[in-house]
Amino acid sequence: TYKRVTAEAPPEDRLSRSAWFIRKHDEVAADVWKRPAVKSAANCAACHPQADKGDFNERSIRIPK
Repeated sequence: TYKRVTAEAPPEDRLSRSAWFIRKHDEVAADVWKRPAVKSAANCAACHPQADKGDFNERSIRIPK
């Protein structure tokens, strides 16, 4: 089941700066965002292999080493 996001868009429409995104990714260590395979929080597909299909299910997350 998916929940509709009702929070106001963050400045510059940066989803990665929204309270929702920060809360959902609070377990991700700061160094993970800097890994070559990830590069930034904007690279959803780095950890969510089905992101291109809109599937962000937590069971399919793969954190690059």
